[in-house]
Amino acid sequence: MKKLIGGLLFAMVLEPAVSAQETTEKYFDGFYVGAEIGIKLKSTIDFLDETLPNTEDRYLGGVLGWRQQNDDGFVWGVEGSYGDTDAFQHQFFAGGLSGAFIRDIWSATGHMGLALGPGRRNLLFVGGGYANMRAGFDAIVDGVRFTPSEPGGGYRVLAGYEHAIFNRLNLRLQTNYSNFPNQVATWITSAGLTYRFW
Repeated sequence: MKKLIGGLLFAMVLEPAVSAQETTEKYFDGFYVGAEIGIKLKSTIDFLDETLPNTEDRYLGGVLGWRQQNDDGFVWGVEGSYGDTDAFQHQFFAGGLSGAFIRDIWSATGHMGLALGPGRRNLLFVGGGYANMRAGFDAIVDGVRFTPSEPGGGYRVLAGYEHAIFNRLNLRLQTNYSNFPNQVATWITSAGLTYRFW
């Protein structure tokens, strides 16, 4: 009888702890989508004969990814992104305007990080992988516009912070550097939201 009572008391004490452990929310686990808007801190487009200032710096993009969050807070996963920037350099010449642009930036990267803080609602992460873009000339000569361009593949490295606002909705801050052929590079800092499906 004493063993039975002792067993019941032990189960009563242990059950809440086990239930709490099982129901701990993993805010950075599963499939997710997101949108981000940012600024181009710096870009290099050396298609022209001289170094020219960048005239615009907006960025708009989206992400799709999958992550796994371990019980110890370690997070790893993969992510695909697509975005567009109005990075542009130009110069005037007799008879027209010529410039160079970067468009259609997409990437496939791996991420890893650590969930920290109360409830592990904060994530610090780094990542890297493949990036691609379309770059070329945009010229107007005697009223006729020419926009030859070609894709170019390179690499991307990134770092960021994410905070779980609600159960499935997160706020993200991120900076990334991408390097492409022909001395083309971008450095973009963005803020956005991600939504986790499950």
